[in-house]
Amino acid sequence: MRRPPPKIDPGTTGVSFVDILFALVVGQVLDPVRLWALSQSDHPLPAASVLHLAVALVITLASWVGYHGSSNRPQFRIVFFNLELAKFALDIGMVVVYFLMAAYAVRTPVSVRPETLLVSIAFGLYLLWDFAGVVEKRGSNGPYETAWNEAYDNPLRPDVHEVWTPTDWPRVLATACCFVLSVIVFGVTWRLFGPHRVPTWKESAATDGILLVLLVAYRWWKDRS
Repeated sequence: MRRPPPKIDPGTTGVSFVDILFALVVGQVLDPVRLWALSQSDHPLPAASVLHLAVALVITLASWVGYHGSSNRPQFRIVFFNLELAKFALDIGMVVVYFLMAAYAVRTPVSVRPETLLVSIAFGLYLLWDFAGVVEKRGSNGPYETAWNEAYDNPLRPDVHEVWTPTDWPRVLATACCFVLSVIVFGVTWRLFGPHRVPTWKESAATDGILLVLLVAYRWWKDRS
């Protein structure tokens, strides 16, 4: 069956839908804070859970900023089945991971294993998303580039105002390196903290600190690649 040619989506439907999902995740992160403010005795919020929520919030906001700053975000029309559908599914998968991070943050007893696992899964999805962008931009004058340039040269299409750019390999390298680091962090926590080994406050805080540094460094690296 012949696949339909790529077309620019003027309404950026996929982007708008994912934005709504991001907002839902932020609401999930803030909901435990709301409950704690209503009744601290009925809904206690330990310091370890606060740090877990901070990690969930940082990865969500950093991902949203990176999503809107990426030239590879889904601006092509999503149809069954095309590359944009795969990228759209990856976007939804990322948001689901963030939602789970927010949910696990307030579980008791506090554990760092689910958190580090979900962060490594998120970086894995980032890497798949980057490779989808590589496929989209492979070759010269490919179908996606042609559709983009036609819309860019059309004065009636103000929604396409950026020049088509080739694959930015340093950005892909940044994702790959941080994915490897996240897997290492997960492997270490998996060995140190078994199902019956609850991390101390210092161990939990140190893990969250490492994850926060990794997430901020990743966003800084990507933005300056």
